[in-house]
Amino acid sequence: MSNILKLFMAYLTLVSGAVMAESSNWNESNVKIGRQSFHIKLPPNESKDFPTTESLQFVNLTDERLDVGAQSITAIKKYWDFSGGLLQGVQGALNIKVRVRKVPSSFEGSIFNDADLEMLLMERISNSGVDLPSQCVYETINGAKWLSYKLTGNLNSTDYVFPLTENIYIQVQADFITNSKEINPKWLNKAQKMLVDIASSMVVVKND
Repeated sequence: MSNILKLFMAYLTLVSGAVMAESSNWNESNVKIGRQSFHIKLPPNESKDFPTTESLQFVNLTDERLDVGAQSITAIKKYWDFSGGLLQGVQGALNIKVRVRKVPSSFEGSIFNDADLEMLLMERISNSGVDLPSQCVYETINGAKWLSYKLTGNLNSTDYVFPLTENIYIQVQADFITNSKEINPKWLNKAQKMLVDIASSMVVVKND
């Protein structure tokens, strides 16, 4: 293959979507949350169109931010661009946010109970003015049972939730941000496949 053709093929790869290395070569992020740690692998080549934020390596469960406002701390916030192809530019982006959330003091259930956890999440979503998801499902990821749900409409996102303690849970939120007028843009399928690989890397472990 000529050098010119090789360069052209590399260019096609670049413009067809986010440039992703094999997931085995992705960067691992680790966040210590109290006596537990959360591990997740994320792709390189982050978007340059969104402000970069430094990921946290530790979240103190006595942090005052867990008791005010949204009662949450964002530990990780990353974006990746997806192009629609030649001359189409960026058609969308995937945003991953990893939040540590505290249960409101008014909540009387247990987030280790599936029904109570769902009730807590649906109440929070309802209060935010977003349409409730049609269903919640449970997925076993690396030995841990995560609750997941999808939001549609003005907000297109997939969320994963895992209880850490009686009043603390972790939320991994994936937002699909479209810049396309198409109803089902091609970039979205690529972003959803990326999310599957990201989610499959999630691990929660107890520290000694």
